[in-house]
Amino acid sequence: MMPLPVKAGGWGQITGYTGKNDPKYQKMAELIDKAIIRAPNENTKGWEPTWQMGGGEDWVIKERTADMSKLEAE
Repeated sequence: MMPLPVKAGGWGQITGYTGKNDPKYQKMAELIDKAIIRAPNENTKGWEPTWQMGGGEDWVIKERTADMSKLEAE
């Protein structure tokens, strides 16, 4: 999210990208994804632990869920 403008849901730390549909951004994201070596037991399905499981306070989980919904709507 670092190179995306704030209005596109990013952090606005690098200029030159317009959004997730920008071909330069997609190429960079593809290269990064290929460089990541995932562990066989890594959580890739988006599972989030609950407060009862020791996964954080309720407000953190609610805020993260709201943020993820906003990003997916873009």
